[in-house]
Amino acid sequence: GEERDISLSVNGGAPLTLRHLNSGSFRGSFKETGFSAPLRQGWNTVRFFSEGLAPDLGLLHVYGEEQASQAPISIASGTLEGSATNDRGITRWLGGSPRNSAILSNVWAPHDGVYTLEILYRCGENRSLSVEVNGTSHVLPSLNSGSFSGAFATAHLRVPLSAGMNTVRLGNPSAPAPDLLTLQVSAASE
Repeated sequence: GEERDISLSVNGGAPLTLRHLNSGSFRGSFKETGFSAPLRQGWNTVRFFSEGLAPDLGLLHVYGEEQASQAPISIASGTLEGSATNDRGITRWLGGSPRNSAILSNVWAPHDGVYTLEILYRCGENRSLSVEVNGTSHVLPSLNSGSFSGAFATAHLRVPLSAGMNTVRLGNPSAPAPDLLTLQVSAASE
């Protein structure tokens, strides 16, 4: 609802302040922000503090510099726009308009380079999925898992990612998109 600051200290080090955090609401989904900090091998301590009102905190994800892939990201945990909805962890009602989309702002890469996005989807008819990565559009055409209620299929898309956090928007501006479950980043094979 309102901009708030929070400070943190890693292993007793110098404080780092994350400023102007605002999820847009005191209810609903969390927004994500990133920061870099050196960590030791083994246990580490992150202390969050604020002199005023602090934002609500959800999860702290830790990604290593040499990590080739990350855990799957639930697409339903992103920002869902328009008619897009979270139905028990499945993102449904994507597409048909540019407004009906899911946005993930926490897609991490250890270095600049080309990576493979693995997207779990399902639909009982041919549907295309628009995947916008850091403002560049890609299309996965004619996706069809054979059912809207069966097993999920995997679509693969090679894309350039920047070191750190990247933003991925999923949908279809002109037709219905498949239902989506997760997105995972892995190192692209040559």
